[in-house]
Amino acid sequence: MRLTAVKIGAGVPKQPFSGHVQLVFITAAILHVESRLVTLTPAAAGGLPGAITVDIPEGFVFAQFFAAGTAAAARGGVLRFADNAVSVDLRASVPWRSRLRELALDLARPQTASAWEAAASALRMDGRSDAIARLGHEAITKLGLATRRLDLRSAEKAAEPLVGLGAGATPAGDDLLVGYLAGLWSSTAHHRGRADFSVGLADIVRRLGSRTNDVSRVYLEAAVEGEASERLAGVSASIAGGRTQPIVAAAVAEAVAVGHTSGADATLGLLLGLAAWGPERIFCDGRRLIDESDFRSS
Repeated sequence: MRLTAVKIGAGVPKQPFSGHVQLVFITAAILHVESRLVTLTPAAAGGLPGAITVDIPEGFVFAQFFAAGTAAAARGGVLRFADNAVSVDLRASVPWRSRLRELALDLARPQTASAWEAAASALRMDGRSDAIARLGHEAITKLGLATRRLDLRSAEKAAEPLVGLGAGATPAGDDLLVGYLAGLWSSTAHHRGRADFSVGLADIVRRLGSRTNDVSRVYLEAAVEGEASERLAGVSASIAGGRTQPIVAAAVAEAVAVGHTSGADATLGLLLGLAAWGPERIFCDGRRLIDESDFRSS
């Protein structure tokens, strides 16, 4: 069976490469390639950093076709696996980048602020980010305050307990930080102080990333470089463009549908990162996303 790659995200080697299958899930396989991880994932998931998104037939289960330890190699534009009838044609794929830094999102614009509020409302209604909001409440609150003051020392102390916080292939605290960095990168254009802070926080997260698992570290390191998933970037783009409530809500629904809570946790981080440098009203609304999580759980 030959599958066709649709998109190739930042971090995937462009030259021929070899490695092996490291982990296999129902909906994805993770390859260890040249000291980095590369994910094979369905095209329906959208573009991902460090990932090859693949057009798969209905009912395709990665765990039925791939086994951990299997050798893999990409030569001549085709990714093949030892003793496996499945291959992936890379030749028709297109490079994918989230381009967050090009958004120049400005919450001082009324339409953009309204779009942020629509996204926050959709996330509240979903409710799946409430668990990390409660678990990491103190650290998340301190991170927002430190970011608003451009205080890197305090931001490091706040970010440290979030790395690796929670269970799962990608702990909830890591997912939140991925979204948070995406929010900051979306808001740095033409602001030297914000840009310098974002670079500094990214360096901090890069260092702290050694404390979490390999899979989660892939997405943290991508976020450090200003890359996030297509679905998360779609939420940021819909807000930056001041899109209507139905369009923003649809973008949030796609983002939060990723994993059990990973998408929701990252979306919460995104909204908080965007709010950190927004008008006081938006910043306070972002705080309420955290503070009210206890009430929504009761």
